[in-house]
Amino acid sequence: YRVVWPDGAKRPLPVLLLSHGANGTLDGLANLQRGLARGRVVIAPQHVDSEANPDLAKVDRTTTFPLRIEDMRLPLENAAKIETLTGARLDMRRIAAGAHS
Repeated sequence: YRVVWPDGAKRPLPVLLLSHGANGTLDGLANLQRGLARGRVVIAPQHVDSEANPDLAKVDRTTTFPLRIEDMRLPLENAAKIETLTGARLDMRRIAAGAHS
């Protein structure tokens, strides 16, 4: 996961979960993620069907959709841990999800 938020944010910020497309990569979203982080915390997972997965040839792409849902759910369940590790403050009352493909 990559977590991006505005420098100097003093209050909890809305959360945007951002998913890359099939065969995409977390790095491919970097500029978009930074742009969207104005006024919000943007959390982007690296999905198993990413080009960045060294074992991509072993991945059955017909089964990855449920894994993507899990990738988007996990940060919500681990909000406190994300705050501790990153210093970002998450407003868990304001959550959105988006994707790029």
